Amino acid sequence: MKIVILGAGVQGTVFAVRLTMARHQVTLVSRAERAKQLNAAGAVIQNETTFRTWTEQLPVLERLAPTRRAVALGG
Repeated sequence: MKIVILGAGVQGTVFAVRLTMARHQVTLVSRAERAKQLNAAGAVIQNETTFRTWTEQLPVLERLAPTRRAVALGG
C-alpha cells in the first residue's frame, strides 16, 4: 500500500518506520529543517526497553504537489 504521512515528528516517524517494516511504501511530508535531517540520517526509531534502533531511508517532501491526493485515516 502507498501511504503518505503528513508530519514527521515523533509519531509520524514511528508510524512511517513501522509501516515501512511491514512492506508498505511510505512518503513523509515534513517541514524543511526536519526534511533535511531525515534525508541526511534517515528516519530513526528506538525501542526504549531494549534500545534496539531501526533506520529507514524514506522519501521526504516539504509539501504535496497539487495533483497528489491524501486520505486522512482515524479521527
